[in-house]
Amino acid sequence: KKKKKKTKKKKKKKVTTWEYKQEWKEGAPEAFQGPGKSDPKYKNPVTSMPYSSQKWMAENVDLGAFKLPPRFIDNFSNFSPYDPSKAATAAADGAEKKFDVVLEDKGSASPVKVIKAISETAGVGLKEAKALIAQTPATIKSAASQGDADKLKAELEGLGAKVKLAEAKGGVAAPAGFKTIPGGKLYKGTDPNAPTVGDMRIAWEIAPAGDCTVVGVQKGNTFDEYVSKNGNEISGIHMGIETKQQFFAKEQAANAMMLWILRIGGFIFMGIGLSMVFRPIVVVADVIPILGDIVGLGFALAAFGIAAVVSLMTIAIGWLFYRPLIGIPLVLLAVGGLVGLIMMAKGRKGGGAAPAPAGGAPMADPTA
Repeated sequence: KKKKKKTKKKKKKKVTTWEYKQEWKEGAPEAFQGPGKSDPKYKNPVTSMPYSSQKWMAENVDLGAFKLPPRFIDNFSNFSPYDPSKAATAAADGAEKKFDVVLEDKGSASPVKVIKAISETAGVGLKEAKALIAQTPATIKSAASQGDADKLKAELEGLGAKVKLAEAKGGVAAPAGFKTIPGGKLYKGTDPNAPTVGDMRIAWEIAPAGDCTVVGVQKGNTFDEYVSKNGNEISGIHMGIETKQQFFAKEQAANAMMLWILRIGGFIFMGIGLSMVFRPIVVVADVIPILGDIVGLGFALAAFGIAAVVSLMTIAIGWLFYRPLIGIPLVLLAVGGLVGLIMMAKGRKGGGAAPAPAGGAPMADPTA
């Protein structure tokens, strides 16, 4: 008797790898998925941001004898880091001094009483006050008047805490829970050199005054957009002094770059879209592992081949109107690609060469 040996088919095992990368983001995103979503190490403890980005524009910006309108000022792009503390001017004679109230240590004071006192006098929530005493020394109130600073200091010291007053430096007063770090930034967290998920920072940037080149039409002592014969509006501003040729050369280069980004992006998205259309067929074929891979590769090549032909045809039609000498060859190339795809598809359906005659001697050529 022959013994039949049973063999088990090996199933493909999918392994999903999750990578987590810390980076600074505006807002409070909950971007973690998979295992890290419930892990306190990766979970974002901040659900909403207390502050949002803002932009301020100078009301009066002069360019020689001319005034720049808001649309030009809004296009300033030469931003650089700004330190408010260095930009602050010296206090005028007789001006009231301001003080930062710094909690150095809660000492023998009851944490509950200290938290309550900070919440009431510094105007912060109980949760924020609790976080403050957990990371001492911490600035619990910034730029307070002499009277308010002395009152808060006396109240906390009466509870047994150790408090000091520091003369507030010029610049932006740090909100409760934040501290000033090098560069004039405000930071909320344990260590700015080793930030963790949930830390917050506030920074400033400035576009300083300098030379610039403006393209537009003069209207009195200001500028406006130039409207060409075909209705296009032309205006712009570049930092630095440029000639007319340099200005428009940069604009053309920027337009060309954007054009190619749109072309390549359109081709990629079209290929992905067509691949998704064919995906159900690939899933059915994936019952047999190796067949699924082959079918998937074939349909992916077909999808991106069709996307290449359609993209080329779209670009060619656009060129036909403006540059026929470029547009016509592109149309022919696109049509040739389409014909090639059709012939390849028909070739696959045909199943290869015609079969030879079955049996018998070879037929002789008829003679006259």
